[in-house]
Amino acid sequence: MSALHWTDRVARRPMHCTAGLFVLIAEWVRRSESRRALAGLSDRELRDFGLTRFEAVREARKPFWRA
Repeated sequence: MSALHWTDRVARRPMHCTAGLFVLIAEWVRRSESRRALAGLSDRELRDFGLTRFEAVREARKPFWRA
């Protein structure tokens, strides 16, 4: 492997890690918003989704980092 090729790979790696971090944070935000919206649904709306209030509360209380 040439020095130029090796340097090129090292230079791209931090950008790849940064992009992955942004994707992860975006997923956490999406989960948090979805769970907040789920917690605000009425019992009738939950029934439309086939969920009980207990199931909705259990899901809404999960931390954003847990799938």
